[in-house]
Amino acid sequence: MKITILLLTKNVLAEASLQKKLQRLNYEVFCSSSLLKKIELEESLSQCFSMFHYTIISETVSDFEMKQILPRLAQSSTVVIRKSDQHVKNAERETWYEEGVKYWVSNESTLEELREIMIDSILETKNMTTNYLFHATEENRLPLMTQEAELGKKRSMSMIALKPVERAILNRLYQSKGEIVSREDMCKYIWDGVISNSNMVKLSVSVKRLREKLQVEGLPEDTIQTIWRKGYQLADHFFLLYCSDVETDEAIRQTS
Repeated sequence: MKITILLLTKNVLAEASLQKKLQRLNYEVFCSSSLLKKIELEESLSQCFSMFHYTIISETVSDFEMKQILPRLAQSSTVVIRKSDQHVKNAERETWYEEGVKYWVSNESTLEELREIMIDSILETKNMTTNYLFHATEENRLPLMTQEAELGKKRSMSMIALKPVERAILNRLYQSKGEIVSREDMCKYIWDGVISNSNMVKLSVSVKRLREKLQVEGLPEDTIQTIWRKGYQLADHFFLLYCSDVETDEAIRQTS
């Protein structure tokens, strides 16, 4: 099934660059100013919006206008993305997230960034029910794990059930000792120096799966952090709770 995207704007020509990039990713993009006017006239278009997997609201639409639009988009199944020509701080993104804006793009967004956003949103939608049930029925084990770590009982990373690529990602992040690892460096590490669009897609999917498996272990969702336009970073609490196999072997030798 082909991914469909609605781009709401006041100036269709202003969206040419982003539209071209999305089309290069083989997405079907419909750019419209007339639909925007119909929304402003409070016409019921929820069924129309549900035909699109994503709705991108252009920066040509003001924040005030967007606040009027979002409640109507919320009546449909479309995922809302905001296009901005300025850097948006995390606090502002969180505020808009509560309003219904899930992701952010710009004319400067690369093909890799756009692809990752689309993949993340698809995976989030597929796993929303599963994640909700998990968090609703399982106790957060982080306090217990922290207590164990304080007693010198760090857990071995090898105890986490992971696929080879997921383990390679975790190992590389652990080796970085909290520093940011770029997506390009991660690809080189996993696939013997080969950076390709295919590997970038595999990386995005694997990072998403790795996050989910770490949550099953009782770790917070932000254990692996995505740093915008820079790469991935392992949160400090992971180093307090887990150790590598080398560190585990060293601890055994010291106590024997």
